[in-house]
Amino acid sequence: MLSEVKGIHTDSRLFYTPRTGVLPYVEIRIAKQEDHDDLAEVFNKQSEMRTDVHGEFFIAEMIAGQSETKKALVAQVKDKAVGLMVVTKDVNIDMLHQCFKLESYDNLLKSDYMDAVRKRREAVQQEMFKTQEENRKEQLTRLKEETIVILVLIK
Repeated sequence: MLSEVKGIHTDSRLFYTPRTGVLPYVEIRIAKQEDHDDLAEVFNKQSEMRTDVHGEFFIAEMIAGQSETKKALVAQVKDKAVGLMVVTKDVNIDMLHQCFKLESYDNLLKSDYMDAVRKRREAVQQEMFKTQEENRKEQLTRLKEETIVILVLIK
């Protein structure tokens, strides 16, 4: 089968290992208060967000702070919590704009709204260019007039 693939030699071999042969099965579920001890151990070993810096129960507070718009998810291997992710619908768009360049993501706005913004920007730029061009022409006209006046006075 591999002999027909370009760049593969006929003596090449393919080895396949299912993910579960290398990594354990990971279950994702809603976090519970009982996960605190397992997660504190993970955070203290692998993260800058340690309990000695942020408080002994900051993980429990994140878990307890769940609501309709904010959920804490736990990755669990066997019966032990090994990871935590907190997700929310309440996103501070202004802060994201200050911290990241979001233009290539339509500034996290709906595409039709962003299209309208781009059209408006283009119209404003064209108007600015037109105004600058008119100002430049006015200056050139004044300079010509002043030059003519000076030449008349000199003669």
